[in-house]
Amino acid sequence: MMLDGRKEAMLVHPDEAQNLYAGIAEARGSSPVHQEWVDMRAFPRFSNVTWLHGELNKGDILYIPHSYWHQVNSFGRNLGLNVWWQHESDWQWWNPTNPKEWDITRFGSRNFPTFKSLKEKAAPSLPCTPLPSDQDLSSVKIVSDDEYKVYTKKKKKQRAKAKAKEKEKAKRAKAENEL
Repeated sequence: MMLDGRKEAMLVHPDEAQNLYAGIAEARGSSPVHQEWVDMRAFPRFSNVTWLHGELNKGDILYIPHSYWHQVNSFGRNLGLNVWWQHESDWQWWNPTNPKEWDITRFGSRNFPTFKSLKEKAAPSLPCTPLPSDQDLSSVKIVSDDEYKVYTKKKKKQRAKAKAKEKEKAKRAKAENEL
């Protein structure tokens, strides 16, 4: 949210990681390509990148979809507010602790799941619970990324146990029917 000033933003889909040369960047989750002055000899695949470009001014809000690459340039004096959030059920479709499934630098590469294929595991829609009218966001528990990863692991273990119980139950029922 822009409280004052001006920024420009570029957004790129996560499956474009290979065209952004994310795998060779010095800092994980970044790109070695300078988006304003691209060396096309050094980074020829950058010409394949499709991006969204927009300008933010005072009062504007920009939603950046989950895991999208983004470049934001600020101009002059400005003040902005970032809020990072995710749905409590996101653990059902992605596992940030599993490098075989989740590596922001490898999306779009051969022999690695696409970001789109992960998103397709998500429910088409999830219920949102509005805050009661007598509450505001100060009453909402905010968790860190590390806390969310712990929550994700716990939920995935619970789901695996429940599936194993169901499988065992079905196996017993089948054995009883055969008697």
